[in-house]
Formats: sequence, structure tokens, C-alpha cells
Amino acid sequence: MKKTLLTCLFAMTSLGLTGCGAEGDPADEAAAADEIGVLEEALCTDAAATNASLPMNISNGAETASTSPTSTYGTSACTGHYVVEVTNTLGRNITPFATWGEALPGTEQACPFALLEAEAWGWVPSKKIGSYWTLPYWKYLGKQTAGGHMVGGGIFTPWCAIGTGFAQIVNSPYSKIRVSAKAAALAVFFTVPKKVKAGIQNEVIIY
Repeated sequence: MKKTLLTCLFAMTSLGLTGCGAEGDPADEAAAADEIGVLEEALCTDAAATNASLPMNISNGAETASTSPTSTYGTSACTGHYVVEVTNTLGRNITPFATWGEALPGTEQACPFALLEAEAWGWVPSKKIGSYWTLPYWKYLGKQTAGGHMVGGGIFTPWCAIGTGFAQIVNSPYSKIRVSAKAAALAVFFTVPKKVKAGIQNEVIIY
């Protein structure tokens, strides 16, 4: 089963969509991404949507993240997503991320049915331009979806892995980062919610 089909089924079952565009149809994919992005930005950046708020761990390579206590999460402001906000990120080198918050499937056959979705926003603080101050706002940083895949091999026993691929932010212009995420396992005609972990990685930049 192709990852695009898995993603399609995930979107239909977990987001309440009635269908998907043809594989490789950029117009349909762009329209769907825009629609979902606008919806999530309007809801998941609300103050009431945050499930966890943490100050950034500034140690090199450190994670600042939170894992959902159970596989049931979300608020009325951001349904079905676990929302993590990390503060004190201004001027830092960081990467938003999300992954499963529990053990992934242990077999090669089940691994591709592990699913993950995440979106991220950065808070642009107000700044003075001339005699005026700009208004602060949330800037949408994008959406990532992923399926489980096997890694390792050779002398190492292969294992299932999953994660998002947000772009690294160098010298962050954002005073805080918010990541909303959801994890699930695909079953026949429905998905089973799973615990999820989200946050940021403090990156080490070597020049």
C-alpha cells in the first residue's frame, strides 16, 4: 500500500474528509492543504488550545517536548490534536518536531500503518518601526505528515521509525513555537488514536 494512499485514508478517517484527489494532482493537494491549514491556524493557535507550555531547554542538542498522557487529547479549540507551546525561542537555532509518544509497531508489515500529522506556528513579537509598534501574530510554519518506515539493518535488527521533517529555524525570529500533533495506527476503514510527542529540538550549528 502506497504512503499516499495511507495518508489519504488517514485524512478521510481522522479529519472527516469524504474523499481524496487523484494521486499526484497538485491542484487538489494544494487546495486541501490550504483549507486544512487555514482551519488549524484559526483554532490551534487560540490561547485555550495549549495542552502544555514549556520554557526552552537551551542546552545544545536538548529537546523541549511533551508527550500526551493518553491517546485521547485535544480541546474544543483544537480537536484531536495535542498542542505544545515552547517559549524563549527568540534568537535560537531550533527545529519543530513530532513523533509517536508510545512504542511503534514491532513488525515490518505493521510499521507502514503508523501515521503522524503535525503543524507548527511561530509567534512573531511586536517591534518598533519608526514611531509605531507592529502587532504580534502567529506565522504558519507548515504541515507535515508521515508514515512509519523501517530503518537499520546489517548487523543491527531493523526497527520501525516515524517523525516529521520541519525545516530548521536559524536565529529564530519567533519568541515562542507552537506544535499541534496527532498520531494514529491505520486499521481497516478506521484509525486508532495513539499517544503523541511534540516540541522543538535545540540545534547545534557548526560553521
